[in-house]
Amino acid sequence: MRKVKVYLVIMVSIFLIGCTEERPFEEQFKEIMNDKNNTYNLFHHELNVLEEGDAFAFFKGEGKVWTSYFEKIDKKLIRRSGHGLNCSTPVNWTVNQGRIVSGLVCDSSISKVIVNGDQANFIEVDDGRRYWYRVIPTYQEVRDIKVKTVNRDGTEKFVGNTQ
Repeated sequence: MRKVKVYLVIMVSIFLIGCTEERPFEEQFKEIMNDKNNTYNLFHHELNVLEEGDAFAFFKGEGKVWTSYFEKIDKKLIRRSGHGLNCSTPVNWTVNQGRIVSGLVCDSSISKVIVNGDQANFIEVDDGRRYWYRVIPTYQEVRDIKVKTVNRDGTEKFVGNTQ
């Protein structure tokens, strides 16, 4: 009888461990986003951006390039904010959660984007478009965030928020 109890405890433990296994972000993204009428194509994501378990995703859909912030609440990802940008200007940008500054570069002569003095990270999208992002250390109002582009020839230009 004792062997049966030990066996049951082991089997229940294995079952519970299997039930709590974290699903990959890609699966969760599809479940959250593609239940709508549009299909979104995820092309890049970053995990643990502002806090443990969250995500910042880059995807295409509806003729735009999108970013969205996903917060983990009770072991489930919730889409908190998102913005879609297109190439209406050479550079445009927006802010998610007051700390993730990101935008789309549609001008191939731009080599760098600087946010509050720090260089942003670039992600190639396609057709010469590049998405950039920078996580800033503390929450800031949009009006206080400074975004500057640097061209290949070294010229610099401050860029206002287009959203």
